[in-house]
Amino acid sequence: ISSIPSLWHVWAPLLSGGRIISLPLIVGGVGGNTTTQMLARIASITGAAIKPDVIVVLGGTNDLGGAVASATTKANLNAMYDAIEAAGIEPIACLIPPRDNYANELPPLNTWIASNAYSRSMRVVDMYTSLADPDGTWKSGYSDDGVHPTTVIGRAMGLLAANEILRNRNVSTVI
Repeated sequence: ISSIPSLWHVWAPLLSGGRIISLPLIVGGVGGNTTTQMLARIASITGAAIKPDVIVVLGGTNDLGGAVASATTKANLNAMYDAIEAAGIEPIACLIPPRDNYANELPPLNTWIASNAYSRSMRVVDMYTSLADPDGTWKSGYSDDGVHPTTVIGRAMGLLAANEILRNRNVSTVI
């Protein structure tokens, strides 16, 4: 299966009607990366010649899959948020979407991401609540492999991100 159509950061600009611009230089997501790898690249994004207004940070799912300690994930996320803010860019935190084989470990990490972000006066995109069954796994039909969203759900995640990015920016909501 190709995961390219399901990538929310591809859908968000497409659904924004040109109100969100995403350049290869700015889209820093690399499939399979842990937050340690993301943190190692953050300076190349925040220091780019073309600075984005916001950087949406969705990290931690591969940390769970790679047995990275929760404390390391949290420290890496905070370091990314700090670097983004230091560059004069607004960070937006994302709750991690469901992951079937880590259904018990994911909610506490998402709770921390949300509470930490709110304590920092950051905005949050909830890519978990509407996509997860009560047992913490993907809702039926939302993922073919228990890890990645289907194309339709990737589009929905893009819509969630686009609407949060555009909120308070004097533009209409993406439909």
